[in-house]
Parts: sequence; C-alpha cells; structure tokens
Amino acid sequence: MPRRTYTEEDAERLALDFLGDELRAGVFLWRYALRDPEGRLLEATPREMWERLARQVARVDKGSFQEVLWLLSDFRFVPGGRILFGLGHWRKSTLCNEARLDWASLEEVALRRTLPGRHRGPRKKPPPPKGPTRGH
Repeated sequence: MPRRTYTEEDAERLALDFLGDELRAGVFLWRYALRDPEGRLLEATPREMWERLARQVARVDKGSFQEVLWLLSDFRFVPGGRILFGLGHWRKSTLCNEARLDWASLEEVALRRTLPGRHRGPRKKPPPPKGPTRGH
C-alpha cells in the first residue's frame, strides 16, 4: 500500500500545529521527516516519525511497539539524529550496533523527567570569581 504524501504547505501547517513553533517545525521537516526518493514528504509530525521508529524496533524486538512508542512520545526519549532520520528510511544504511535495552530503566528515566518537581532543568552558570582575576 503506497504511503500518503504531503505537500510542503500541508506538512508545514501540521508540523507547526503539532510543535507550536516555526523553527522547531522547520527543523523537523528539513532534518528528520521521512521523504520518498523523489523528495515528497511522507511524515508531517513527530508522531508519524515515532510510529515509524517504533515499527522498525518492533520488527527486531517483537511486541515492543507500544513500549517504544510510549518512550518516544512527548520526547521522553530522543535517540540521536541519525536514528531519527534513518531508522525505517527507504535507503538502507547502517545506523548503530545492536544493543539490548532495559525498558524498565528507560521508563524510569523518562518518568523522572516528566514528573513535576523531578526535572533539574539546565545547569546554572557558576557565579563569577570574587576579587581580582589574573591578567587584569
């Protein structure tokens, strides 16, 4: 069954609706959304990408589709860019070595990042040194 293709305008609108920001939508469509060999967009939202990734993982790790989809959804876990771009891509490429994942550990990490009060956020800059500094 042929996959649906999106016009650039439809994909931009859907990505913007999903991501809420023109920069993020543009980066997603330019760098990670799957395209066919002629360059037509086959994905317009991260949700479609997450489903593609989960399907490909489930081909190897039978029955893991829902777990992987949950882990990827809402950016709980973000694989490297080459994985986001290449896994399930029509071009055949080597993306990584096989590794067994401990789903319980990954789920725990994801939950810690999404629960209120548990996210540490970005590190703060250290305060400037006090007193005279070298060279001044």
